[in-house]
Amino acid sequence: METTTVYHLESPLPRWAIETAFGIMVLAAVLTISPVSQYMYAHCAWLKAFINTIGDVVIYTALCLAMRRLPHPLKGWWITLLVLVVAGCTTSLLRSVEAWRDAMEIGDVLIAGMTPLVYIPLGALLLAYYRGALAQAGVWMMIRSIVCNLLPIVWVLMGVNDDFIVLDILYVAMNILYAWSLRRVLVR
Repeated sequence: METTTVYHLESPLPRWAIETAFGIMVLAAVLTISPVSQYMYAHCAWLKAFINTIGDVVIYTALCLAMRRLPHPLKGWWITLLVLVVAGCTTSLLRSVEAWRDAMEIGDVLIAGMTPLVYIPLGALLLAYYRGALAQAGVWMMIRSIVCNLLPIVWVLMGVNDDFIVLDILYVAMNILYAWSLRRVLVR
């Protein structure tokens, strides 16, 4: 299989949009472990859902559009990932409505369970088809999925239910490193 080296992609989205999306991804990561997150969930869940979603949507859209000239654009994978991100936002918004809370918690679990089924193969395909910064973004995509989606499940199954500070620190670090790897592909 022939690989293509990609250090930078030209996205049709403006740089300010990509930089803003990166900043929002970092903000979303940091907010997850702060008391502000709990306040936002209780008083303005729509804002919390927006912050958790908009950065990913802009960056993934930028990557999808920028990769269309490459030999393997992976458009279907990017679109599937965008659908999952928007579905997660929707369940978060609906979960804030008392009447929908229980049903949407099940929806959150389903979406969280399906997320690695997209992130890991997409990351593996980026690594298989490309070299350079795009392949590194694929590696970070897989690592992030394992740390942020699968590790918490293993953590709870092991019976560690009271000390989540290690997971919180890993979550924030992984999301920031992941966001940086995606930004690096899109911004020189």
